[in-house]
Amino acid sequence: MINIQEIKETLKRGGSKLVYQSLDGLNWKQLTFNDINSNLDYITSYLRTNNIKSKKILCCTKNCLDSFLLESALSNLDSKIFFASTLTLQTIEFNEEFDLIIIDHIDEINMSPVLKKLSLSKEFITIQNFKKTKETGDKIKSLQNILKIGLLNKRDLDKKKNEFEFKLSQTYKFASLEGLVDCTITDFANQLDKIRNIFGSINVHDFSTSLYTEQDPFSKVLNFIFLLEGRKFSNNSSIDSFIKNSNELMPKNIIIDAKNLVSMLNISDDNDKKLNELLGSKVERIITYEFDSDLYQNKILQKFNLINYKR
Repeated sequence: MINIQEIKETLKRGGSKLVYQSLDGLNWKQLTFNDINSNLDYITSYLRTNNIKSKKILCCTKNCLDSFLLESALSNLDSKIFFASTLTLQTIEFNEEFDLIIIDHIDEINMSPVLKKLSLSKEFITIQNFKKTKETGDKIKSLQNILKIGLLNKRDLDKKKNEFEFKLSQTYKFASLEGLVDCTITDFANQLDKIRNIFGSINVHDFSTSLYTEQDPFSKVLNFIFLLEGRKFSNNSSIDSFIKNSNELMPKNIIIDAKNLVSMLNISDDNDKKLNELLGSKVERIITYEFDSDLYQNKILQKFNLINYKR
């Protein structure tokens, strides 16, 4: 993925500028570059204190800033990451023994036979917070809990930082319905090069949002390109939450995976609603990845500046 020093240098350049917005319960929470840099430090502090390095990780999260920070910290501690969705978990057999599994929400364990089986013996990290019970035990931790512990440990670890080295994992695997796809850090770097001009052309005053729930190479550079270019953004974890909040966010640019874009078109047709009523009335540009070229002829999409990236 991305070298952690490059991420931190990018965040330090941004400083106190607001760059990210997320829904925290019923309230919107805004983060500066400095806030994000601190969170990355706290995550790294936790992983270092608990000697979580050179592990085999199964990551089943949807794209969001928190998952990007956690994945980045793990990959820079020489951990091998296998990316999959709960759907592809049912169809792909990994010939791997995982040390740690990352999911969005604790409820997903009971919804997936594969995750439920893994929960009997493996440790889990959830991106969303949850109320701890006897059933969850100590093997399931939330990212919020990790941030708190990492904050407490950071001061002691700062004194020993010269004793600790980062090592970026070179290879990654993505599970798709067609099988496993191997990626290297060179593939991610090439993906960044492809999209940098377009994201850099976004007006610094405009707001962007993503509905990108697929696990693919594009999703792993999406958060970083916003940070690198200093463009304000948010993420969405589902179509329902996206539609509910679109007119409050008022984005001008939407980054959406091909599957969700097709779903949006179907919702628009089925409910006799204009697409911009679902996406937000200010949307001008739609950025997607691996979209079926035949759908370019869709008259609804022709009203937008549609940019489709290929692998």
